[in-house]
Amino acid sequence: VEEVLARAEAIIACDSGMLWARQNDVFSQYLVGDMDSVDGETLAYFVHQGAQTERLSPYKDETDTEEGVALALHLGAEEIALIGGTGKRLDHSLGNLHVMYRLLKKDVPCVLEGREERVFCTRSSLPLLGMEGHTISVLPLFEDCQVSLHGFRYPLDHYDYRCGRTIGVSNVALENRAMVEIHQGSAFVFVNRVRIPDPQG
Repeated sequence: VEEVLARAEAIIACDSGMLWARQNDVFSQYLVGDMDSVDGETLAYFVHQGAQTERLSPYKDETDTEEGVALALHLGAEEIALIGGTGKRLDHSLGNLHVMYRLLKKDVPCVLEGREERVFCTRSSLPLLGMEGHTISVLPLFEDCQVSLHGFRYPLDHYDYRCGRTIGVSNVALENRAMVEIHQGSAFVFVNRVRIPDPQG
């Protein structure tokens, strides 16, 4: 995620994200969360460096990540990256996808950088550069979509992709400029770091 961090105008650590930030020597200007997943020493470390803290009540309607995104929008963010949003809890991971979908509706580009994948939410064309050989999945999670896939092992042409289907899981990019094209609706694109070998050798 070095490239993402290098371009960031503001870094917001949400709760346990503070632990990751400290372990990787990433200074966070803003700390957001109910602080139930971070130790006092780590919190004091960032406060001592001048980080602004927004301590939330544990009895709240939004997740710490959603509150962090709200702060980013308040600061004028025009693009947002969620780092580490695919953790150990499936419900939190799905919640982060909901946050991405909401940002899509606000026309704010968002990418989620997980340990094993990079996730986009799109309703237009998404070029995937330098991804030859990578496993890529396309899923309509919140609404049906019509999709074309160019430069993939299993191409699609204006396919009416319904929620509940899995035809877009575990495709493979065959070109360094593969293209996901959404004609109607929206879809999530998962770029996995795992490479699937060609069954034909």
